[in-house]
Amino acid sequence: MISLESARSSQRCHHQTPCARRWAGHETPTLFYLAVFGSIVSYIYSAPPLKLKQSGWIGNYALGSSYIALPWLAGQVRFANTSSLACAATIIVS
Repeated sequence: MISLESARSSQRCHHQTPCARRWAGHETPTLFYLAVFGSIVSYIYSAPPLKLKQSGWIGNYALGSSYIALPWLAGQVRFANTSSLACAATIIVS
C-alpha cells in the first residue's frame, strides 16, 4: 500500500523535470502573452496618442477583440488544445 507521503512526493514538480517549464500545460506562457496584449489594447483604446475609441473601425475592432476574442482564446488556451484555424476563425468573427 502506498503511503500518503510517497503519494505527495510523486506529485511534486522538481526543477529538473520538464513540468517545471510548463505554463498551464504549454511550453510557452501563452496566457501571459494574451494578458499583456489585452492590457496594451485597453491602454491604447483611450490613451491620448492613439485613442482608438475615436477612430471608427479600429476602435470597434479593439473593443470587440477585448470582449469576445481574448476571453475565448484564453479559455481555449487554458482548457483545450487550440488550433491555428480555430484562433483565426475567432479573430475574424469577432
